[in-house]
Amino acid sequence: MPYPIAKLPYGLRCRLHDLATPVERYNLQIAAGNPSICPPLQIIKPVNSRFYLENGKLTMKNHAWALPDLVEFGHDELVYNGRYFDFSNASLQDLAAIPFTDYFVPTFTKIALSDCNLSSSFFKQFAESKVFANVRRVSIEGNVNANYSLNFTDLATAFPRIAYLFLFDINVSPTWMSDIPKANHEHLNHLTCKVKKYIL
Repeated sequence: MPYPIAKLPYGLRCRLHDLATPVERYNLQIAAGNPSICPPLQIIKPVNSRFYLENGKLTMKNHAWALPDLVEFGHDELVYNGRYFDFSNASLQDLAAIPFTDYFVPTFTKIALSDCNLSSSFFKQFAESKVFANVRRVSIEGNVNANYSLNFTDLATAFPRIAYLFLFDINVSPTWMSDIPKANHEHLNHLTCKVKKYIL
């Protein structure tokens, strides 16, 4: 049975703020249309931010010409959103170390993976966070995991709304063309592909 949170005493609503993650606080305040539901006001970073995860270090830029700022979770309790997320030399451990669901809202539309350690588990990490559910454009260049060939089912699970896919210098299976319809890529309407080799 739902409980009207707005009718809670002010002190309990403040305690709710302490117990909730930054994204949960933000979502409660948006749903209520008023920050008093879970005071004080949850701060969110600008929508034009671009995020970079390189060698385990997460930074962000508000403008292309700006110097990158280090993102530290739990320090300022900000909620982050943006359109672009670039991953370079990232591994499954790097992804698992970032609390995406607690600090990011699902506003990302473009993602780039450069020389990452790709695997089914790597893509599953994106799917589990739900932060990247609205990604429409994916660019993948290189893969440091020689034992993994790009699986289009993994890709569809991680980014269910993908419309534009750019693949450069990665391994794919010989059946990659027939795998695309099987992976249920209903939104995919553009594919650019320059592959290293087919893996038999």
